[in-house]
Amino acid sequence: DEFGAGFDESGLRPISKARPLSHAFSRGDWLKLCTSMYLTLLEAERLFKYLADREKGTVDLRVMFETLRTTVEPDVPLERFVTKAVARYDTLENAFNAFSEDLDSINDEERVLRWQGFYSLAMALNVNDRCAAELWNVLSRSNLAACRMSELKAAGASLMGFGEFDEEGEQPITKEVFLHELSLWAPDTALGELKGQLCERFGSLAEGQRALEQQLPPKENVSPRELEARIRAAGIKNCDVESALRTVASKDGHVNLDAAISTMRAIRPRSSRLPSKLSEGARSTVRNQTQPLWEQLREVQTDVRRGFKWSAGEGISRADADAAGSDAFPQGAPPKAVDRRKFTEAIHGAVKSADSTRSRSVLHHAHRQVLKLEE
Repeated sequence: DEFGAGFDESGLRPISKARPLSHAFSRGDWLKLCTSMYLTLLEAERLFKYLADREKGTVDLRVMFETLRTTVEPDVPLERFVTKAVARYDTLENAFNAFSEDLDSINDEERVLRWQGFYSLAMALNVNDRCAAELWNVLSRSNLAACRMSELKAAGASLMGFGEFDEEGEQPITKEVFLHELSLWAPDTALGELKGQLCERFGSLAEGQRALEQQLPPKENVSPRELEARIRAAGIKNCDVESALRTVASKDGHVNLDAAISTMRAIRPRSSRLPSKLSEGARSTVRNQTQPLWEQLREVQTDVRRGFKWSAGEGISRADADAAGSDAFPQGAPPKAVDRRKFTEAIHGAVKSADSTRSRSVLHHAHRQVLKLEE
């Protein structure tokens, strides 16, 4: 309570009614904060040594958040970047206006976004530096291509073209290009937008579902108005929740939260449904798209070694694992041929449904590695 009293639900903005919040945490305060986040004392001590100012002997929260952003913040695809921008600034246009600047002192109507402005936007959205640079390169290439097309259409015109670099050797991005390129990666349905907002607010659909279930009455179906009120109260503001819930409502008009979340999970990323020419540049900026796949494969590897049946989205309880014990198969013995065949068939099925060469390559490589471990 000592620390939570000064923050709102996002954990970042101080509440005006609380006492003024100090950004500098002493060693004792830091240990209490880490303990409240379920970190061990050893982990808290190590973090304090890494983050603390040696002269003052305190941890500045602002420095800590910036260190996290530049060192351990995961990469984000363009879809997630768009979701973050809309959640923070309501619209992409507002995000552009917040960090753009006048092209020159004569014409105030045309505003452009330069690298420094885009970098400030990325910092505000907690995007790491390397990912911000790659996203900027994607937008710059799209901007250059668009400007060259405009110049060809206006051949012979004496007006300044945006395809040219400015005096600082930088190519500014126009609002038209910014909105056009990012809108390609925005969710194309209200339900897809709600999915993105829930993931942005809670970190994942599972956490979002858990938070909403705590606020809903203990019954299977609820009215769309009641569920919308809970979603709004949870901090989802910039989304057409009513339209999203209407698509998953039953015939009697009620909504089942489990069914709604399951439908959201089935929504494929926008990048997998765009033409390859449009998604080619953006896919080069996405490093962590296969992370969930790797996590599932690690679970498969453990289950195969123990001789368990595995299915996506289901885990093995500790009770089942303890009951199986070492009797699943003799120590050092390979899994049965039928288990190996099922695993191979599952991998081949995933390969056929993969939407990119990289994903298929990752699956093949993981398949070989898992089987190699069993030999």
